[in-house]
Amino acid sequence: MPPINAQHNDFMQIVQDIHRLASLHGDLGLEYPQTEERLLLYKNKSKAPAVKALNVSEPRQAKYAVKQQPAQKIRPTPVTPVSTSDIDNCREGISLCSSCPHRNPPKFGIGTIDHPFIFVICDKNSSDPSRPMEEAEESLLGKMLQSIKIKPHQIFVTNIIKCANDNTTPPHQQEMAANCLSHTRQQIRLMQPALICTMGQLSSQTVLHTSNQLMALRGHFHNFMDIPLMATYHPAQLLSLPELKKAAWYDLQLMQRKLAMAKD
Repeated sequence: MPPINAQHNDFMQIVQDIHRLASLHGDLGLEYPQTEERLLLYKNKSKAPAVKALNVSEPRQAKYAVKQQPAQKIRPTPVTPVSTSDIDNCREGISLCSSCPHRNPPKFGIGTIDHPFIFVICDKNSSDPSRPMEEAEESLLGKMLQSIKIKPHQIFVTNIIKCANDNTTPPHQQEMAANCLSHTRQQIRLMQPALICTMGQLSSQTVLHTSNQLMALRGHFHNFMDIPLMATYHPAQLLSLPELKKAAWYDLQLMQRKLAMAKD
Protein backbone atom coordinates (compact mmCIF):
# COMPACT_ATOMS: atom_id res chain seq x y z
CA MET A 1 0.00 0.00 0.00
CA PRO A 2 1.42 3.44 -0.93
CA PRO A 3 2.53 5.71 1.96
CA ILE A 4 -0.04 8.12 3.37
CA ASN A 5 1.87 11.09 1.91
CA ALA A 6 1.69 9.55 -1.55
CA GLN A 7 -2.04 8.91 -1.13
CA HIS A 8 -2.52 12.51 -0.06
CA ASN A 9 -0.59 13.78 -3.10
CA ASP A 10 -2.67 11.59 -5.41
CA PHE A 11 -5.86 12.85 -3.77
CA MET A 12 -4.79 16.49 -4.12
CA GLN A 13 -3.93 15.91 -7.79
CA ILE A 14 -7.44 14.53 -8.36
CA VAL A 15 -8.95 17.56 -6.59
CA GLN A 16 -6.87 19.92 -8.74
CA ASP A 17 -7.90 18.09 -11.93
CA ILE A 18 -11.57 18.31 -10.92
CA HIS A 19 -11.15 22.02 -10.18
CA ARG A 20 -9.55 22.64 -13.59
CA LEU A 21 -12.33 20.67 -15.28
CA ALA A 22 -15.01 22.62 -13.41
CA SER A 23 -13.30 25.91 -14.28
CA LEU A 24 -13.10 25.00 -17.96
CA HIS A 25 -16.72 23.91 -18.08
CA GLY A 26 -17.67 27.20 -16.42
CA ASP A 27 -15.68 29.19 -18.99
CA LEU A 28 -17.20 27.16 -21.82
CA GLY A 29 -20.71 27.74 -20.49
CA LEU A 30 -21.52 24.11 -19.71
CA GLU A 31 -24.33 23.56 -17.24
CA TYR A 32 -25.46 20.40 -15.49
CA PRO A 33 -29.06 20.58 -14.23
CA GLN A 34 -29.62 18.69 -10.97
CA THR A 35 -32.25 15.96 -10.82
CA GLU A 36 -34.84 15.84 -8.04
CA GLU A 37 -33.18 12.71 -6.63
CA ARG A 38 -29.81 14.43 -6.38
CA LEU A 39 -31.31 17.53 -4.78
CA LEU A 40 -33.10 15.31 -2.24
CA LEU A 41 -29.80 13.57 -1.51
CA TYR A 42 -28.11 16.89 -0.77
CA LYS A 43 -31.06 17.95 1.42
CA ASN A 44 -30.85 14.80 3.53
CA LYS A 45 -27.08 14.66 3.62
CA SER A 46 -26.92 15.77 7.25
CA LYS A 47 -29.17 12.85 8.24
CA ALA A 48 -26.95 10.21 6.62
CA PRO A 49 -25.34 7.76 9.07
CA ALA A 50 -21.67 8.22 9.78
CA VAL A 51 -19.31 5.94 7.87
CA LYS A 52 -16.59 4.23 9.83
CA ALA A 53 -13.16 5.31 8.63
CA LEU A 54 -10.77 2.71 7.31
CA ASN A 55 -7.84 1.77 9.50
CA VAL A 56 -4.94 2.85 7.30
CA SER A 57 -2.50 1.02 9.56
CA GLU A 58 -3.86 -2.30 8.33
CA PRO A 59 -3.16 -2.58 4.58
CA ARG A 60 -5.72 -4.51 2.57
CA GLN A 61 -4.69 -6.84 -0.21
CA ALA A 62 -6.25 -6.21 -3.60
CA LYS A 63 -8.44 -9.05 -4.79
CA TYR A 64 -7.16 -8.84 -8.34
CA ALA A 65 -3.72 -7.71 -9.43
CA VAL A 66 -3.75 -5.14 -12.22
CA LYS A 67 -0.92 -5.46 -14.67
CA GLN A 68 0.58 -2.08 -15.46
CA GLN A 69 1.00 -1.46 -19.20
CA PRO A 70 3.91 0.76 -20.23
CA ALA A 71 2.78 4.05 -21.74
CA GLN A 72 3.49 4.41 -25.43
CA LYS A 73 5.48 7.57 -25.98
CA ILE A 74 5.39 9.75 -29.04
CA ARG A 75 8.58 10.83 -30.71
CA PRO A 76 10.93 12.96 -28.58
CA THR A 77 10.91 16.71 -28.96
CA PRO A 78 13.19 17.59 -31.89
CA VAL A 79 16.36 19.52 -31.14
CA THR A 80 17.17 20.73 -34.65
CA PRO A 81 17.20 24.55 -34.53
CA VAL A 82 14.50 26.25 -36.55
CA SER A 83 16.05 28.26 -39.35
CA THR A 84 14.81 31.85 -39.40
CA SER A 85 15.85 32.24 -43.02
CA ASP A 86 13.87 29.14 -44.02
CA ILE A 87 10.82 30.54 -42.21
CA ASP A 88 11.25 33.86 -44.01
CA ASN A 89 11.46 32.05 -47.37
CA CYS A 90 8.32 30.09 -46.51
CA ARG A 91 6.51 33.28 -45.56
CA GLU A 92 7.55 34.93 -48.82
CA GLY A 93 6.48 31.88 -50.83
CA ILE A 94 3.00 32.02 -49.29
CA SER A 95 2.72 35.76 -49.94
CA LEU A 96 3.66 35.28 -53.63
CA CYS A 97 1.40 32.23 -54.21
CA SER A 98 -0.85 32.63 -57.27
CA SER A 99 -2.55 29.22 -57.31
CA CYS A 100 -5.99 30.67 -56.52
CA PRO A 101 -7.42 33.63 -58.50
CA HIS A 102 -9.41 36.43 -56.85
CA ARG A 103 -7.81 35.83 -53.50
CA ASN A 104 -7.30 37.97 -50.43
CA PRO A 105 -3.81 38.73 -49.09
CA PRO A 106 -2.61 35.40 -47.65
CA LYS A 107 -1.99 34.91 -43.92
CA PHE A 108 1.09 33.07 -42.75
CA GLY A 109 -0.26 32.50 -39.24
CA ILE A 110 0.59 33.66 -35.73
CA GLY A 111 2.42 32.21 -32.74
CA THR A 112 5.76 30.62 -32.00
CA ILE A 113 7.72 29.18 -34.91
CA ASP A 114 10.28 27.43 -32.70
CA HIS A 115 9.02 23.87 -32.08
CA PRO A 116 5.49 24.77 -30.94
CA PHE A 117 3.77 22.26 -28.67
CA ILE A 118 0.65 22.41 -30.85
CA PHE A 119 0.36 23.43 -34.51
CA VAL A 120 -3.28 24.49 -35.01
CA ILE A 121 -4.83 24.40 -38.50
CA CYS A 122 -8.19 26.20 -38.70
CA ASP A 123 -10.99 26.18 -41.24
CA LYS A 124 -12.40 29.65 -40.97
CA ASN A 125 -10.61 32.88 -41.76
CA SER A 126 -11.31 36.04 -39.82
CA SER A 127 -12.17 39.53 -41.04
CA ASP A 128 -8.90 40.75 -39.47
CA PRO A 129 -6.17 40.55 -42.15
CA SER A 130 -3.55 39.81 -39.49
CA ARG A 131 -5.37 37.13 -37.43
CA PRO A 132 -6.51 33.60 -38.29
CA MET A 133 -9.56 33.81 -35.98
CA GLU A 134 -12.14 36.30 -34.83
CA GLU A 135 -11.58 37.79 -31.38
CA ALA A 136 -14.27 35.68 -29.63
CA GLU A 137 -12.99 32.49 -31.28
CA GLU A 138 -9.40 33.27 -30.35
CA SER A 139 -10.43 33.95 -26.75
CA LEU A 140 -12.21 30.60 -26.51
CA LEU A 141 -9.23 28.79 -28.06
CA GLY A 142 -6.97 30.36 -25.43
CA LYS A 143 -9.23 29.10 -22.62
CA MET A 144 -9.38 25.63 -24.16
CA LEU A 145 -5.61 25.33 -24.39
CA GLN A 146 -5.06 26.91 -20.98
CA SER A 147 -7.21 24.15 -19.49
CA ILE A 148 -4.61 21.59 -20.62
CA LYS A 149 -1.71 23.75 -19.43
CA ILE A 150 -0.74 25.07 -22.87
CA LYS A 151 0.17 28.76 -22.96
CA PRO A 152 -0.37 31.09 -25.95
CA HIS A 153 3.36 31.36 -26.65
CA GLN A 154 3.57 27.55 -27.03
CA ILE A 155 1.31 27.25 -30.09
CA PHE A 156 1.19 28.31 -33.73
CA VAL A 157 -2.15 28.96 -35.45
CA THR A 158 -2.74 29.11 -39.19
CA ASN A 159 -5.59 28.55 -41.66
CA ILE A 160 -5.96 25.64 -44.05
CA ILE A 161 -6.71 28.27 -46.71
CA LYS A 162 -4.30 31.16 -46.35
CA CYS A 163 -6.25 33.61 -48.50
CA ALA A 164 -9.93 32.64 -48.16
CA ASN A 165 -12.77 34.96 -47.23
CA ASP A 166 -16.29 34.51 -45.89
CA ASN A 167 -17.74 34.65 -49.41
CA THR A 168 -15.77 31.68 -50.71
CA THR A 169 -18.18 28.94 -51.80
CA PRO A 170 -17.67 25.34 -50.55
CA PRO A 171 -16.49 23.88 -53.91
CA HIS A 172 -13.86 26.61 -54.17
CA GLN A 173 -12.91 26.09 -50.52
CA GLN A 174 -11.97 22.46 -51.16
CA GLU A 175 -9.90 23.37 -54.21
CA MET A 176 -8.16 26.23 -52.41
CA ALA A 177 -7.45 24.09 -49.35
CA ALA A 178 -5.82 21.47 -51.56
CA ASN A 179 -3.70 24.17 -53.21
CA CYS A 180 -2.61 25.49 -49.80
CA LEU A 181 -1.74 22.11 -48.32
CA SER A 182 1.83 22.25 -49.64
CA HIS A 183 2.37 25.54 -47.78
CA THR A 184 1.01 24.03 -44.57
CA ARG A 185 3.22 20.96 -44.95
CA GLN A 186 6.26 23.20 -45.36
CA GLN A 187 5.34 25.17 -42.23
CA ILE A 188 5.06 21.93 -40.24
CA ARG A 189 8.32 20.58 -41.62
CA LEU A 190 10.18 23.74 -40.62
CA MET A 191 8.58 24.28 -37.18
CA GLN A 192 8.58 20.61 -36.12
CA PRO A 193 5.66 20.76 -33.66
CA ALA A 194 5.04 18.07 -31.05
CA LEU A 195 1.37 17.75 -32.01
CA ILE A 196 -1.01 18.94 -34.75
CA CYS A 197 -4.64 19.94 -34.18
CA THR A 198 -7.01 20.50 -37.11
CA MET A 199 -10.06 22.56 -36.12
CA GLY A 200 -13.02 22.11 -38.43
CA GLN A 201 -14.16 19.65 -41.06
CA LEU A 202 -12.48 21.25 -44.08
CA SER A 203 -9.00 21.36 -42.51
CA SER A 204 -9.35 17.84 -41.08
CA GLN A 205 -10.53 16.31 -44.37
CA THR A 206 -7.89 18.14 -46.41
CA VAL A 207 -4.93 17.25 -44.21
CA LEU A 208 -6.01 13.62 -43.75
CA HIS A 209 -7.04 13.17 -47.42
CA THR A 210 -10.45 11.79 -46.52
CA SER A 211 -14.14 12.51 -47.11
CA ASN A 212 -15.15 11.25 -43.66
CA GLN A 213 -17.16 13.61 -41.52
CA LEU A 214 -15.47 15.41 -38.63
CA MET A 215 -17.64 13.48 -36.17
CA ALA A 216 -15.90 10.28 -37.29
CA LEU A 217 -12.40 11.81 -37.41
CA ARG A 218 -12.32 13.34 -33.91
CA GLY A 219 -11.84 11.48 -30.64
CA HIS A 220 -8.65 9.63 -31.60
CA PHE A 221 -5.21 10.36 -33.01
CA HIS A 222 -4.11 10.23 -36.62
CA ASN A 223 -0.62 10.48 -38.07
CA PHE A 224 0.52 13.28 -40.36
CA MET A 225 4.17 13.67 -41.34
CA ASP A 226 5.06 11.33 -38.43
CA ILE A 227 3.38 13.70 -35.96
CA PRO A 228 0.26 12.86 -33.89
CA LEU A 229 -2.79 14.74 -35.18
CA MET A 230 -6.09 15.38 -33.40
CA ALA A 231 -9.12 16.58 -35.35
CA THR A 232 -11.70 18.55 -33.37
CA TYR A 233 -14.25 21.33 -33.65
CA HIS A 234 -13.46 24.94 -34.55
CA PRO A 235 -14.15 27.51 -31.80
CA ALA A 236 -16.74 29.11 -34.10
CA GLN A 237 -18.68 25.82 -34.07
CA LEU A 238 -18.46 25.62 -30.29
CA LEU A 239 -19.79 29.16 -29.92
CA SER A 240 -22.76 28.47 -32.19
CA LEU A 241 -23.40 24.90 -30.97
CA PRO A 242 -22.52 24.72 -27.25
CA GLU A 243 -23.56 21.05 -27.10
CA LEU A 244 -20.33 20.20 -28.96
CA LYS A 245 -18.15 21.52 -26.13
CA LYS A 246 -18.19 18.26 -24.17
CA ALA A 247 -16.76 16.40 -27.16
CA ALA A 248 -14.12 19.09 -27.66
CA TRP A 249 -13.12 18.79 -24.00
CA TYR A 250 -12.62 15.04 -24.49
CA ASP A 251 -10.32 15.76 -27.46
CA LEU A 252 -8.35 18.26 -25.37
CA GLN A 253 -7.82 15.69 -22.63
CA LEU A 254 -6.39 13.24 -25.17
CA MET A 255 -4.03 15.93 -26.42
CA GLN A 256 -2.89 16.72 -22.88
CA ARG A 257 -2.06 13.07 -22.21
CA LYS A 258 -0.19 12.73 -25.49
CA LEU A 259 1.91 15.83 -24.79
CA ALA A 260 2.63 14.58 -21.26
CA MET A 261 4.02 11.35 -22.73
CA ALA A 262 6.25 13.39 -25.04
CA LYS A 263 7.76 15.28 -22.10
CA ASP A 264 8.56 12.16 -20.01
